[in-house]
Amino acid sequence: MPLWGVNVRCKACDVELTDFEATRRGCASGEFLDLCPHCLATIMDVIDTSENFRLYDPTKDVVDFEADEPTTPVKLPNDDEYES
Repeated sequence: MPLWGVNVRCKACDVELTDFEATRRGCASGEFLDLCPHCLATIMDVIDTSENFRLYDPTKDVVDFEADEPTTPVKLPNDDEYES
């Protein structure tokens, strides 16, 4: 069950999103994108995104959106970068 108790699904292909994927927002609009990594990859060249890396789980989440290449490790930001 997801962290928030709600099953968020991809708007394009209806696959269930992880907590990390479900919190991804468009930078310009601030709205949740609700797209899986595969569907998001189709628009990554025209949209900037903002992610909550505190919810990132390397066993479930994909952050490398190149469809033909394997997922690369991600350096997670320090918690103090999120301080208000």
